[in-house]
Amino acid sequence: MRHMTLCQRVLLFAVEQTDRFRKKNPELTVEQTVRALNALCRSGQERHCGKSRNERVSFVIGHHQARNKAARESRKGDLKKNE
Repeated sequence: MRHMTLCQRVLLFAVEQTDRFRKKNPELTVEQTVRALNALCRSGQERHCGKSRNERVSFVIGHHQARNKAARESRKGDLKKNE
C-alpha cells in the first residue's frame, strides 16, 4: 500500500510540475516532465554514489539475485517443514 501511495504522489507531483511549466511551453507533456525528472534523479545518483551507470546496474542486479536466492532457500525450508 505504501508503494501505491508513493507512486500516486509522484504522479501528482509530475502533473503539477507539468501544469506549472506549460505556462512557458504549452506543448509539454507529463511524459516529458517525467523523463526530465528521471534524468535529474539519475545524475544526482551518479554524483552521490560516484559510480557509473553500468556499475550501479551491476550492483542492483547482484542485489536482486541475492534476494532471489534467499527467498528460494527460504521456500525450500518451508516446504521441508510442511512434509
